[in-house]
Amino acid sequence: MTSGIKAPVLSSTEVREKAEEFRKLYVKPTNLVPVPIVEIVEFDLGLTVRLLQGLLTKLDMDGYITLDLSEIHIDHQIYWDERYNNRCRFTFAHEAGHYFLHGDYIKAQEFKNAEDWIEFRMQLNEEEHNWFEWQAYEFAGRLLVPRQELKSELENLRPLILQAKQSTPHVDDQLLIEYVSSKVCKKFEVSEGVITRRIYKEGLWSDLEFDKI
Repeated sequence: MTSGIKAPVLSSTEVREKAEEFRKLYVKPTNLVPVPIVEIVEFDLGLTVRLLQGLLTKLDMDGYITLDLSEIHIDHQIYWDERYNNRCRFTFAHEAGHYFLHGDYIKAQEFKNAEDWIEFRMQLNEEEHNWFEWQAYEFAGRLLVPRQELKSELENLRPLILQAKQSTPHVDDQLLIEYVSSKVCKKFEVSEGVITRRIYKEGLWSDLEFDKI
């Protein structure tokens, strides 16, 4: 295996462009929400999904993509327990991010076995590991929550936001964003936290001038 490896560093813009490229390839129509990410992974990407016991409880992992990029292993409970539906979907999108963003890079390392894969991950310093994971997280968030669709949902809630600001003039925007996220998240089948992060990441609160109401 190649030594002295470094994780690829992609900018926010590059990751978002890749997420939109992925959407154009696999999400039909491209503005469809919730994104059928599990079906895309299984049927369009052709990845085998294997359920494993104890990934979450013993290793504190929801799932991972295998070193040969042919399978996604996911915790049995995460997959089957409806309480984890949003978390499961995000895990699939996250691993699809590794597949789409890092697939060629991982293949180029010529892993021979699982130990090589572990060694690769261990060789990444904290900064590189953070880049590697952040890119997949950003990809997943952008993929599951398209900017335009989220913007439309927030615009629909303008009367509610205006009412909240008028009734509580000094309400903190962060609390209001979290409240709005709880109203929107079901449409996208993601957690409230994902919606909150997308609102901040996409700059939608200021874009829609909610900060000036």
